[in-house]
Amino acid sequence: MPEPADHVDRSAAPSSSGREALLLVGIVCGCFVGLGALGVVVIALLGALFGAVEGASSREARATAEPARAVGFAPSAREAQREGGLRLQPLAGGHRVDMAERLEGGAPLVLAIWLPGCADCVPHLPALDALFAEVREREVEAFAVTYRGNQSYSERDVEGTSLLQHTLLDRAGRLTDSLGVRSFTVFVFDSSGDQVYRGGPPFDGALAALDALRERPR
Repeated sequence: MPEPADHVDRSAAPSSSGREALLLVGIVCGCFVGLGALGVVVIALLGALFGAVEGASSREARATAEPARAVGFAPSAREAQREGGLRLQPLAGGHRVDMAERLEGGAPLVLAIWLPGCADCVPHLPALDALFAEVREREVEAFAVTYRGNQSYSERDVEGTSLLQHTLLDRAGRLTDSLGVRSFTVFVFDSSGDQVYRGGPPFDGALAALDALRERPR
């Protein structure tokens, strides 16, 4: 017997209880997804907080371990001495010279520093050679230092002068950085290791500083 026209087969449609079950599953899954996203956000926030705390602790430890230094301040001879690692290789070869020991004091010292191959420096090297000759006559120790340059440039710079025997290589620039040198500079240190003169060419001021040291009361 044929079915009435208005009869609808509902066997494929979920029952009311089935729809409720599906809705419950959807809600549970949504909760898990929501909690998962929230967990990721919480983990990220905790990681950022931990990184900030660790960074602050690290900065505080460095500040405790390393004394603050004023920017642009050229340290005295004693401060340069405390830099350590100032054993410089002579350009002519031989044993390294401990500049930390020299800068500590004990006797006056003349120190000239220039950048190898510097077009503005090289023309003044003959005058520096003459200065060193006068300094040695006064029985004062003198060293020339080249920094952050090719050794062959340093050798070429001092060719034809006696500076070869008195030039040291500061390849890492530790001595020159500690003294704040950025150009051709001559220093005079007294027997206490204190800087009493700093200047560039011409070098008359260095000799005047040495004369003033000799006139000091002993």
